[in-house]
Amino acid sequence: MLNLAGNENRLKLIYLLKEEADLCVCDLSDILGMTIPAASQHLRKLCITEMLVLIQFR
Repeated sequence: MLNLAGNENRLKLIYLLKEEADLCVCDLSDILGMTIPAASQHLRKLCITEMLVLIQFR
């Protein structure tokens, strides 16, 4: 789990979603300067490890 979170882009995604939970994948991709498929893939990997559940308990 820490290995997946260790990716810089995934850490940024976690931070952005913690600060503003209503961002869509297109917003996240624009903010991070990546393609929508790339942002979506990072989110998918985070969901698999259930890290996004932690964001809900801020």
